[in-house]
Amino acid sequence: MNQRNKRISSLQRQLQKIQSKAMNNLLKLVAIRNTVDDVRALQQMFFDLMDKLIDGYKLAFLATGDTQRIREHTTGGTFVKLDKSEILSETIKQKMNDQRQIKKGNSNLRRFPISRFNSSERVTQNQNSQRQMF
Repeated sequence: MNQRNKRISSLQRQLQKIQSKAMNNLLKLVAIRNTVDDVRALQQMFFDLMDKLIDGYKLAFLATGDTQRIREHTTGGTFVKLDKSEILSETIKQKMNDQRQIKKGNSNLRRFPISRFNSSERVTQNQNSQRQMF
């Protein structure tokens, strides 16, 4: 009986080894399955983010089109680019007007070198010369 018990115990040990190896493999399978599920979830999140990005681009495109239509409607036709003078600030407009007046101005100013006067002095000089003419 002793030998029989030894044989059974050795068989049981072999069965336990096989079962433990199988359990390790099953645990690895569970880990692999969990990893695959995680990858699927990440892939789904990526696809959702891409869909949201595309929806954002579509909305931006539609908003741009709506803005263009509103602009056309308020201007009464196709949108025309603003004239350069409409964009410029008041001080720049004033400087441009001063420069035009100087160019059109009295020939007396031509005798003076332009670099000696800044634009406000030129306008003052131009106004003074016009007063002297009257």
